[in-house]
Amino acid sequence: MEAVKKSGGDGGKGGKLSTILKRLSTGFFVGSWFILPLYLGHMYSFINFEIFMMLSFREVQKLQRDNRKEGTSEYVREWIVFFIFQLQLIPKYALTKTVLATNGLTAQEYPLLHQLLFEDRVQILTVLFFVTLVWFCLLLKRGRLKYQFNKFAFTLIFSILLGFVSSAMMSMA
Repeated sequence: MEAVKKSGGDGGKGGKLSTILKRLSTGFFVGSWFILPLYLGHMYSFINFEIFMMLSFREVQKLQRDNRKEGTSEYVREWIVFFIFQLQLIPKYALTKTVLATNGLTAQEYPLLHQLLFEDRVQILTVLFFVTLVWFCLLLKRGRLKYQFNKFAFTLIFSILLGFVSSAMMSMA
């Protein structure tokens, strides 16, 4: 028997035209994923960017992960650090005082919400970050110090970077 090489990315089924149609439809979907929220409004843009940032963070964390050296608590701690930096942006871009007032959530009716978002947010996130830092120090294990410090430093740097990227994207939206 003679081996026959089939062309196309789908193993020869459907030919070149179906491959092009798949790529075009995928490209259209991805393009609309980034353009459509800009037309829907500021909140949808923020949600879209946050989904994109979470997926990016998850993929980069998967690349850096060594399952033999890591437990569930380290995985949870990395996500807490990521969300601390992302929660810092919410009152600045998504839940502004104007948006809350437009939706009937005024400071007179919901004082606790406004106090948490606009007055005590920095203090709460700072305490949460230091609790996470103490948690990191308490779970250090001999023989894994280099890996743990590299992982935590990478998590911090990438979380800060994604915070800046998210901030820049929302400024343009």
